[in-house]
Amino acid sequence: MNFYPLEKLDLKGQVVLVRLDLNCPLDEGKILDDTRIQASLPILEYLLARTDRVVMMSHLGRPEGEVCKELSLAPVGEALATHLKREVILIDSYAEEGVKQVLNELGHGLFLLENLRFHK
Repeated sequence: MNFYPLEKLDLKGQVVLVRLDLNCPLDEGKILDDTRIQASLPILEYLLARTDRVVMMSHLGRPEGEVCKELSLAPVGEALATHLKREVILIDSYAEEGVKQVLNELGHGLFLLENLRFHK
């Protein structure tokens, strides 16, 4: 399989899906260590400078296919919004409609899919 350097891709007008490790320790909805969030900022800034729709996906904990409010990525989205100084839209319901349909309805922006492990 051939891989192309990110710098060679023309991302203008594209939807970019990026898998990030945002599995941060939480205590009652507060992030205890944002090291992984900080590590994701350079690639997000790079992508946002080149396209107007970036979709992030990650997991948090091991909810084993069950929605668990304590393991929501909402606090992570808020932290990303603060660091990037822009709105992060949490897409919490995307399994039935599909991400493409949700994105078409929402338009452009920076999106965070809710915890992937909420879905079996």
